[in-house]
Amino acid sequence: MDMDFKFEGGRELEKLLMALPHTLARGSARRVLRKAAEPIRAEAARLAADDPATAAHDLHNSIGITSRANTRAGRRDAGNEVSMHVGVLTSIHQDRKPERKPYAAAMVNEFGSHKMPAHPFMRPAWDAKSPEAWDIMVTELRRDVARTIARFVRRGGAL
Repeated sequence: MDMDFKFEGGRELEKLLMALPHTLARGSARRVLRKAAEPIRAEAARLAADDPATAAHDLHNSIGITSRANTRAGRRDAGNEVSMHVGVLTSIHQDRKPERKPYAAAMVNEFGSHKMPAHPFMRPAWDAKSPEAWDIMVTELRRDVARTIARFVRRGGAL
């Protein structure tokens, strides 16, 4: 699936973000990315397997949004980089405490195995909702940067 995204005014927004203190700029980017990722999360949860016998411990209840996705690979956000991860965040096994890592059943559902065909839920969610997420990101980035700058100046900061 090919998608073309157009984002006008990005250089100006980048300059404004770079003028802010590092923590404020990263906080603004995280808020925007979290809002933009929500439609993808909701669609993935809708498409995920649902077993009525397991109630609260279903796959669709374990899909969430986090900024900690890269820590599993030993990599953290560096410098001006901000990332969000949409996916399976917790284990749903009843005999264990929730864990902040994907569990095997999610992988088997998404990609299949030699015993079970794939029932993907993450990729179709991305394919269906990424244009909407992009639109939210563009709109919210402009709005959140303006709010962050106004708050910064109101508290005595200078750009």
